[in-house]
Amino acid sequence: KIKKGSAPAGTVLGHEVVGVATQIGAKVTGFTVGDRIVVAHHVPCGQCHYSRHNNESMCAQFKKSNLEPGGFAEWLRIPAEHVKKTAFRIPDSLTNEEALFMEPLACAVRAVRRSPLLPGDRVIVVGLGSMGLILCQLLLQKGMVVLATDLEESRVQIAQRLGALNLRSPEGQKNLPELGGVDMVLLTAGPPLLIQSALQWVRAGGTIHLFAALDGEPCSTTFADFYHREVTLL
Repeated sequence: KIKKGSAPAGTVLGHEVVGVATQIGAKVTGFTVGDRIVVAHHVPCGQCHYSRHNNESMCAQFKKSNLEPGGFAEWLRIPAEHVKKTAFRIPDSLTNEEALFMEPLACAVRAVRRSPLLPGDRVIVVGLGSMGLILCQLLLQKGMVVLATDLEESRVQIAQRLGALNLRSPEGQKNLPELGGVDMVLLTAGPPLLIQSALQWVRAGGTIHLFAALDGEPCSTTFADFYHREVTLL
């Protein structure tokens, strides 16, 4: 549900997009009519301070760029910069539904690349929606031990089928206290109060990764733990 006033009337939403090319611009190369295409909704300039420091999502062009008019439209115009940098032909091996995950997967890949982890490290993933489950799979591929938790038991079961451990199970708890805690707590959902839980779970020198904005009442916490235990907030 959109909060009143958050978008002008007539705004077309939708940002994870797959479509079929029906018309190709005269200067476009690499695509033909009939191609199935997946495209991201924003594109950085690649030249500004933020782009050069791998903070592309802070780039002014990234923030203002978009598809025309939006992903829920029947017909879309893909601007030139998007065609150059974020549009890809979908291979026959992928369905449209699978290809839709290009943009969410890219966000998760970036999060894992930014995380100071080594194979065998322990990570708690809090929140097992689509993003949390993608992150579980990427971390497992990197050789991490993943402890997963969510309020919905069915989501925890999916994470377990993918290879994660249930944080609340005896096996999950057995992996928690070693070395004084886990190497990283990755928060994909929940209230700000989770920061306090994360501080209890993470080891000295570990990382709390804030992957999503935590909604709800602000929590009161001290930065002494971050300082004395050298905990990084990413």
